[in-house]
Amino acid sequence: MESDRAQGRSATEAGQVPAGLDVLNIAPLIQPSNIEWVLPASKSHAIRWLLMGALNGASMTLHGVDGLGEDAESMRRVLEQLGLRVALSDDAWHLDPPEALSRPSSVLHVGNSGTALRLVAAAVSHTGYSVTLDGDASLRRRGLGDLSTLLLQQGVQVRVEDAHGRLPVELHGPWSEDAPHTSLRRDRSSQPASALLLSSSLLSNGLDIQFEGEPRSSRHLGLSAKIAEACGWPGRLDHEGMHLPCWDVVAPTEVSLP
Repeated sequence: MESDRAQGRSATEAGQVPAGLDVLNIAPLIQPSNIEWVLPASKSHAIRWLLMGALNGASMTLHGVDGLGEDAESMRRVLEQLGLRVALSDDAWHLDPPEALSRPSSVLHVGNSGTALRLVAAAVSHTGYSVTLDGDASLRRRGLGDLSTLLLQQGVQVRVEDAHGRLPVELHGPWSEDAPHTSLRRDRSSQPASALLLSSSLLSNGLDIQFEGEPRSSRHLGLSAKIAEACGWPGRLDHEGMHLPCWDVVAPTEVSLP
């Protein structure tokens, strides 16, 4: 029996694709030329380094920023609202941090970036003013998650109009001076842990956090620790939890994004 292709029938005509669905037929190139693909740098690295640049004590430069995409752009944009000055030069961003995170004049909209949402939320929770964070329709359904619970435990005011804790969310810090050591679930996401670690230079006192549940996304949390260590973080991270001491961010002056 001849195949459907040999008989000249399409996949839809052969009953292999439900009627009503569009089918794109792609013909192979007979003599394809060599193509060099240029991939953008890692947004995971970029978003974390942007926060370090905002909390740093001096200027720094991020190289390899061309084509980073909307998530990194959202992070850059909201940090500029918080006082970070960014100058574009060729394929680099020159970051000039504020003395302290400033009060934004409008809502911090992080688009669809859950990482940016949680990293920025943890950072602004240490300020003494009210900050509202929001995102697109998809991110609104996710909200702050377990980070919201921990911030409440540390004395931060967390206000949401949605009964399920969805965005937008209003945060009003700072943390309580006698904030207790606490626990954090790791079986749903590593983003809250990354956010707390990377903003820990804003702590008034050291903090021990115990992890609960089977860890997820350990590679991303490990990346956060690696970047923090490159900026002088003296803390500890292991399977059981993390120790967040007081410290000052001293980032490299030049960083090339992988």
